[in-house]
Amino acid sequence: MVETVRESLAGTLKEIDKLSQEMFAQLSSQPVKPAKVDLKQLSRLNLLDSKLARELEEMRMHQQRQSVINTLEEDIMALENTIQDSLHTLQAASNDVDKMATEAESAEKRTKEAREADIPTQFLLEYAQKLAAFTHAPPSVTKDTQQPPQLAQLKVPFPTESNMRRGALFQAQAEEELSLQVGESREITSQEKEANYNGTSTNYTQLNTQNDMQALDGDGDVTFDLLD
Repeated sequence: MVETVRESLAGTLKEIDKLSQEMFAQLSSQPVKPAKVDLKQLSRLNLLDSKLARELEEMRMHQQRQSVINTLEEDIMALENTIQDSLHTLQAASNDVDKMATEAESAEKRTKEAREADIPTQFLLEYAQKLAAFTHAPPSVTKDTQQPPQLAQLKVPFPTESNMRRGALFQAQAEEELSLQVGESREITSQEKEANYNGTSTNYTQLNTQNDMQALDGDGDVTFDLLD
């Protein structure tokens, strides 16, 4: 079994301690003058002192190397943590890329199917009939027509301003305006609400109808303005 530096240093210290005790015991047993010292013991003590110095220097070098090793271990742990974080990031990115690729393939498939699919003729005809009612003026309208026909009966496929004004929000606004007119001292009756709502709605309907009439241009096309 290989002896470590720490064990070798501990053994040398024990030998020095034992030899020192023997030398002090020998000196204490002799008269004060003259004192005799064993030369073999002195030579042995000198050898042990040199050995102790070498072992201490070796211990210092081992401690320095151990400090370097500890620093390298900490760096390795930090690098491993960084690698783990990078692997997690790469895994998440890979999952996102796979998801995007799947969505792209699905979108490409739907686009290809839409390009190759034929639109039913009946659907086109029905859609054209809906648009024809308000994109062009009736056949009876000419450039010399002074009073264009009433367009209120056209069933536009989108809500017009007059339809919106006849909704619940407009009714609530009309009731608020009526409350400001009569004051807050008394409750508004249902007859007053109905009369005020019908009158305001009729005014707005007439105004919107006039605006729709003015939408006829010189070529007979009709345009409609929606609410902002």
